[in-house]
Amino acid sequence: MKKLQSIIAVMIAGLILLAGCNQSNESEEEPLDQNQEGQDEEQSATESNENDQIIGMAETFIDQLNEGKFDEATENFDETMAEQLTADKIEGIWNDLHNQLGDFIDQEFNTVEEVDGYQVVLITGIFNDDEVTFQVTFNENQQIAGFYIQ
Repeated sequence: MKKLQSIIAVMIAGLILLAGCNQSNESEEEPLDQNQEGQDEEQSATESNENDQIIGMAETFIDQLNEGKFDEATENFDETMAEQLTADKIEGIWNDLHNQLGDFIDQEFNTVEEVDGYQVVLITGIFNDDEVTFQVTFNENQQIAGFYIQ
């Protein structure tokens, strides 16, 4: 939790610095077309809502793994993932993690990245003995198209 608070504090400080820099350069820039500004804000809001949704889906996926709900966890897999990573296989992977790293304690969202048209959610998984990074990849239909553990 302290780590998250530190990150938030750094982000706020960075925003304050950027805001100060932006004010000093405002007179040099041409005003934006109001239509363009409104479209940019609308697009940003839409992307934010989509990100919030897939972040929630990724966190739910990790929770389902932790709770032993492997069949439910695989319900949102795309066709390729469903063929390659069955509920039994993902159960084995999760049990191996548990055996190597101890009990699962918590998860912390890191970021969402876009890679080749896919949305990749990075989440830190905190176990008793170590931490891992879960990478949950979503396709354009918001189905899980990839799952990696680093």
